Amino acid sequence: MYRSKLADERNLIIKLNIALVIVLVLLAGSAVFFTLTREKAQPAFSGDGATYETDLEDEPEIEPDPEAASSAAAHADQETTIKEDADMDEFILDEDFDPTPPLPRAELIALGDTGEYRAPRIALTFDDGPGWLTPQLLDILHEYEVRATFCVIGNLVANNAATITRAHEAGHEIVGHSWSHPDFTRTAAATILADINKTADIIEQIIGEAPPPIFRSPYGVYTSRVRNAARDAGYGVLNWSIDPRDWEIRDADHIYDFIIENARDGAIVLTHDIYQSTIDAMARAVPALVEMGYELVTASEMLEYVYGSIEPGFEYTGMRINGGQ
Repeated sequence: MYRSKLADERNLIIKLNIALVIVLVLLAGSAVFFTLTREKAQPAFSGDGATYETDLEDEPEIEPDPEAASSAAAHADQETTIKEDADMDEFILDEDFDPTPPLPRAELIALGDTGEYRAPRIALTFDDGPGWLTPQLLDILHEYEVRATFCVIGNLVANNAATITRAHEAGHEIVGHSWSHPDFTRTAAATILADINKTADIIEQIIGEAPPPIFRSPYGVYTSRVRNAARDAGYGVLNWSIDPRDWEIRDADHIYDFIIENARDGAIVLTHDIYQSTIDAMARAVPALVEMGYELVTASEMLEYVYGSIEPGFEYTGMRINGGQ
């Protein structure tokens, strides 16, 4: 009885061991099958960071799209161009692009209560010539059909008679600026009077008529002696309201900017036609003022507009604006 029971337990243990072996074999087989199936479906990576392979049997073969290929190629070319442009040291701008801001338009001047308006006026004056640069300036003024005032040195007039004649015939104003540009603060009234008349005489000799009844004192000096000499000679003293100090700051950009920024109706601009920087500035300032709506007139015309008449011995100027630092 005891032996029979022991045999039965032994047979059960054997059966359990056999069952366990079968289960382990089945599990191992399932794992192998799953691994093989996954490796077959997964694309293989080459390891060089660039090449992939796939052999999925169920994936349909796709025909290449010519338009997509062309678009992709164009996009690639565009990206290459953008990258090349980004590496350049300067930007490539559209040919029609103008970074310069538009000029401000000057306001029209009302003529009382008439309901009528006129263009704002400005007078350009040029001192210390004539010289070899003056013809360049005359070319600029002729191109834009505007007039100006030349305040000339008497001892330079005879040797530049052709330039003076050309300026006068073009409608520009020729006025005296002394015979040799002395300092009138250290000059007697009688000597100043003689200087004014001598300069006026040489101008009249060249242009065939007396100059307008104004003259510009050297350095803009206006003392009692200058006033008395001008009164006795019959001339008003012409000064200015806008001074870019082109004799000191010989920079065309500065001269241009200062004139344009301070331009206003009734202004008289002081410059010198003996510096290339001034001529270069005028090549821009003259058309700019015209574009802004200004009428460019002579100094005596401006004084007539503003004051109605020119009185001998009086100084004619506006609020002085200096262009120095």
